[in-house]
Amino acid sequence: MVNAQPKPIEDHAVHSGRLIRHAWEQLEQGDRLQASEKAWGAVAHALKDIAARRGWRNRAHTHNEAIAARLAKLSGDERIFPLYQTAEMLHRNYYEDWKSEAALRMGLESVADLLPRLADADRRIGPSPPAPEFHLSLEGERTPTKPARGYCRTMRFRASSFLRRQESSRRRKAPQTGLRSVSMDPPPPRHSRESGNLLGVSVR
Repeated sequence: MVNAQPKPIEDHAVHSGRLIRHAWEQLEQGDRLQASEKAWGAVAHALKDIAARRGWRNRAHTHNEAIAARLAKLSGDERIFPLYQTAEMLHRNYYEDWKSEAALRMGLESVADLLPRLADADRRIGPSPPAPEFHLSLEGERTPTKPARGYCRTMRFRASSFLRRQESSRRRKAPQTGLRSVSMDPPPPRHSRESGNLLGVSVR
């Protein structure tokens, strides 16, 4: 059984709206790190607001991903998860500082698109019971595990494909901007059946 969490001093929805406004202000002032983290905070608080009202578990960073995946699945809005992945990229950028101001502006626009989609998905799915394939991530139960993980992997693949297309479109539209392109592709495997033959290794 999940223990009750203490209530915040202010509603998470209030924090979410304030943080996205602050993110734009920080970006205009040239503070890339604060803009990145405040945009991510706006999404995290929006997810906390939905989770708190529905009684969904949300005590770890990984729970945010599961909640976004659940909202995407139950509402049928497949844009939610790739937009959520963009918000996570902003969270990582707070520590790495590898995104340009132009890339961050696109990221904040994605967050501004995501926030109303989350609220709309919450309204559309109504008081539906939790989907069983998400029990592991959100309800603390140990079964079943494979559907939840498999669905999240599928959504991550779709999000990665969406981000690659978005990056490719940006490069075609602005070839002279000089922005550094960051590859979304995973690193090649260290060994495969094909590479084994090239290295002279017998593959059966």
